[in-house]
Amino acid sequence: MLGRVDPVSGRALAVLRAPGYHMEIALVLVILLLALVFFATEWLRVDLTAIAVLLVLAVTGLVTPQQAYGGFANPAVVTVVAMYVLGAALTQTGVTHAIGRQIYTIAGDREPLLILAIMLTVGTISSFMNNIGATAILFPAVMGLARQSRIAPSKLLIPLAFGSLLGGVVTLIGTPPNLLVSMAMEARGMPGFKLFDYAPVGVPVLILGVGYFVFVGRHLLPSRTNVETEVGSFIRSYLTELVVQPGSPLIGRTLGESRLGKDFDVAVLGIIRDSPVPEGVPFEGVGERPTTRRLRILSPLPYEVLQSGDHLLVEAGVEKIMDLRRTGGVQIKAELAEDGQPVSTADIGLMEVVISPQSWIVGRTLKEIDFRNRFQVTALGIFRHGEVLHDKLGHIRIHSGDVLLVQGHREALGRLAEERHFLVMDEVALEVPRSDRARYSVAIMALTVILAGTGLLHISVAATLGVFLMVVAGCIGMNDAYRAVEWKSVFLIGGMIPLADAMEKSGTALWLAHLVLDALGGLGPYGMLAGFFIVTAVITQIMSNAAAALLVVPIALEVAASAGVSARPFAMIIAVAASCSFMTPVAHQASVLVYGPGNYRFFDYTRAGAPLVALIFLLTMFLVPQVFPF
Repeated sequence: MLGRVDPVSGRALAVLRAPGYHMEIALVLVILLLALVFFATEWLRVDLTAIAVLLVLAVTGLVTPQQAYGGFANPAVVTVVAMYVLGAALTQTGVTHAIGRQIYTIAGDREPLLILAIMLTVGTISSFMNNIGATAILFPAVMGLARQSRIAPSKLLIPLAFGSLLGGVVTLIGTPPNLLVSMAMEARGMPGFKLFDYAPVGVPVLILGVGYFVFVGRHLLPSRTNVETEVGSFIRSYLTELVVQPGSPLIGRTLGESRLGKDFDVAVLGIIRDSPVPEGVPFEGVGERPTTRRLRILSPLPYEVLQSGDHLLVEAGVEKIMDLRRTGGVQIKAELAEDGQPVSTADIGLMEVVISPQSWIVGRTLKEIDFRNRFQVTALGIFRHGEVLHDKLGHIRIHSGDVLLVQGHREALGRLAEERHFLVMDEVALEVPRSDRARYSVAIMALTVILAGTGLLHISVAATLGVFLMVVAGCIGMNDAYRAVEWKSVFLIGGMIPLADAMEKSGTALWLAHLVLDALGGLGPYGMLAGFFIVTAVITQIMSNAAAALLVVPIALEVAASAGVSARPFAMIIAVAASCSFMTPVAHQASVLVYGPGNYRFFDYTRAGAPLVALIFLLTMFLVPQVFPF
């Protein structure tokens, strides 16, 4: 059976007849199968699974130590790291948020137009930065649009997530599978893809996906407007404590004169202030007689005069609190150091997080879990199904789906964002810390794209140069650059690359290629192309799209070599299929991000995503062989 194609590939007989090859192939297949199981079930984190694969390959001698750890020096990994940092620099300088805000001015309140604007915007951004980052950047804007237009968030959030995945197909740097299949070709001595080689296929795929949702897909999405949907609302009210600072324009004014309610939509529920102890009041304590006492004024009347140092217990939306903080001479209590001086806003931030249903803190109070010391952040408020909880925050039992507004140093917020028990809604920017560097970040990103797109520099070198220039120009600090990298993805890719090497070295890829040829060879190149799209599209529903591409592309390259046809159409269709993570909410983190806030059910993704995958299959089966002939 295997000998029928050996004359086409001169190395086939040598590999398949090598001593011990049966044992090596069996071992690689077992490792591959176990990796698939662990990726699908997530009994271990995906990055830990990848590291386990790397270690097993090294311990069993299937790869050398150099090959085992060489994945982390692979240009694809370097490029992925660089793109995370470049995307973060654009965010820190306010460029990406400015793009997101433009949706408000052009979309109006019509659902088809909103979906069109959202998907084209996120698709464009995602072409040049990671899918998750693109989704997260526009997430709060989309939630605001849903609220303003009175459209259920469930009608807009799946188009947002899917738009980021579709946009990633447009360029080499849009998503890791594109890079990985190109690097796999280069590793075998073939020319890889250039920056815009994906565009002739990716742009039509993006247009198809946008048109599908504008005309058909939106009707397949649920319209859920129950209280659970309100968890996703970006404009929420929180109970927090503000401190009137010396020199504040509020000092000496009554509550009525302060216009806190009319101008800032802030409800003052109480005032806490230090008041002189009147003469003649008996003192029975130990030590010196105190000169001041803590005075609590609940439900203060409009004629109550505000004083410096007053602690105002207020209920307001996050944006209103930030507006008041900037112009009203008040400080959020959690921002004050022990000496009463404000902490630098460059070092602190606010973040909204949703409690995952699987979180271990469900049913416990913040005090019981020592939330502040454990996570090094302060909970400023809890929002639950449309209402603000007014009891003492530390004594409220946490429910699944609760939204916490937390504040702390950016390093602590970054660590909290990595916790799988919390779904980050958005980090609320106190200010754009490097907005004066926006023009530099745009110019550097444009230079990176030009250098990579024209082939003057390899994409990994161009991206690394872009990161260097971003840091030197002050668009992003080194600490922020390190924090911007999603290390889970880096370890996933770096740990799985050795498996692709082992599949080739052991002959496993060649053996599987023969099986494919035996099964589909009679259908010709088109039949094999269709087979690889279907296999990759199925696998990517249950595991990382990067892992799916890494597992399938070695087999496809061997099939192309054995069949005597070009490998480029196979590599291209695998990259596209790996990004078709549309049929399950766990297929991609962008989909996970919108799952809870959109109040989706598991099969909502299947209902809307399966027809889209079928349409992309038909389009690419026609388009790919035209652009990349066999």
